[in-house]
Amino acid sequence: MFYFLTDFWSYSFFEGSQSDLSIIIRFALIIIVLGFLAWTAFDYFRNKDSMRNRDILIVLVIFSALLVLNQYSSFQQAHNSFNNSAQVKTFLDAVKVNQNTDTDKIFVNQTSLSSGMILNIGGSNGRFYKVQFNNDNAVSSYDLTETNLINTKDIKYIN
Repeated sequence: MFYFLTDFWSYSFFEGSQSDLSIIIRFALIIIVLGFLAWTAFDYFRNKDSMRNRDILIVLVIFSALLVLNQYSSFQQAHNSFNNSAQVKTFLDAVKVNQNTDTDKIFVNQTSLSSGMILNIGGSNGRFYKVQFNNDNAVSSYDLTETNLINTKDIKYIN
């Protein structure tokens, strides 16, 4: 017998600020490495006979390029996460108005919008709905169909 723990995220989860600490730390590291790079380049061009400075300069250029590319990738992921959270919050706001309920009683089983996601209104004693979105990219309408989950005991509600 298989048991699957299903996570349902609340509106407040999508409101919460994403942790930007790792991005800030990587950005500071890039600044420090670029500072060393500038210092080493200045020292190398001042004293071109030093092979040690040239080797350090080459290593720092490669390391700086890797850090910048890694930071760009992290920025893209954070940007996508922010956009997904904004879309889900907009959807949950619409559900709140249409279902005449509070946002703290609405939960979804996915962190990004897609047809087939499960919506819970009312928490552990509430009702479950399957969400179907229209086919356009704007996600301008949705349809809720009441559904039943097989095992509601293993649901984990995340705020």
